[in-house]
Amino acid sequence: MRFVYSQAQLAFLRKHYPMMCLEDLAAAFNLRFSTDKTPGQIKSTCKNHSILCYRSKGELNKGRGMLLNDKQIDFVKANYASMSRQELTDALNKKFKLTLKLSQLIAFVKNHKIRSGRTGHFKKGQVPHNAGTKGLIKANSGSFKKGNSPQNRVPVGSTTVDTDGYHKTKVAEPNQWEFTHRMLWEKANGPIPNDHAVVFADSDRSNVALENLELISRSELSIRNNTGFSKLPTELRPVAKNIVKLRMKVFEIKRKKKKVA
Repeated sequence: MRFVYSQAQLAFLRKHYPMMCLEDLAAAFNLRFSTDKTPGQIKSTCKNHSILCYRSKGELNKGRGMLLNDKQIDFVKANYASMSRQELTDALNKKFKLTLKLSQLIAFVKNHKIRSGRTGHFKKGQVPHNAGTKGLIKANSGSFKKGNSPQNRVPVGSTTVDTDGYHKTKVAEPNQWEFTHRMLWEKANGPIPNDHAVVFADSDRSNVALENLELISRSELSIRNNTGFSKLPTELRPVAKNIVKLRMKVFEIKRKKKKVA
């Protein structure tokens, strides 16, 4: 069935579009009217009803700080070809007294299309280090002896942060890791059901504390993701959670009625 916007909904869009980007507008609209509209659908509706934001291109982000300033960006461009991403992150933090994570630098260079120029292919005339060898290379003085461990091996119990910002803990050798927040939840509450997920109440993946974790169904998680829950202000989240649960209850009742019919 085609969705027909009410006058109240159109008035809401006219009032808030000049102050919000499409992602935030969609999230606010869904929260206000208990819908699940995407930013693309909101954009089409605004266009079809001649609802304008009255902003010039880039005006909404004008004055907002970027991750790096011009000097820092120039440093990245000048050194990206000669350094690994981890080396570049460390050098950038040291030179400009920053606290960047590797994942932040990776996202930045990708979003701003900064290239290292490295392809991973051998250049014409370049000789591989193992040229002239055939089959398996025999052990030499630099080879690992039985029982030796590489220097970069970390012990069980060590933690790290992956490129998506999730904390992980090493649980077994040789290289078995688990998400720290899931381990913490299961230690306190038992196994996580297959159709559920542990999420961060404040949407901050670095805040790995038991009181910041909650267990929700994957259906509820899907609705939250589609309605922009993570972008909502903290004070609106309790209301948004209740709206999501109400929508799920309504859907469940409708589904049972269909089965009976």
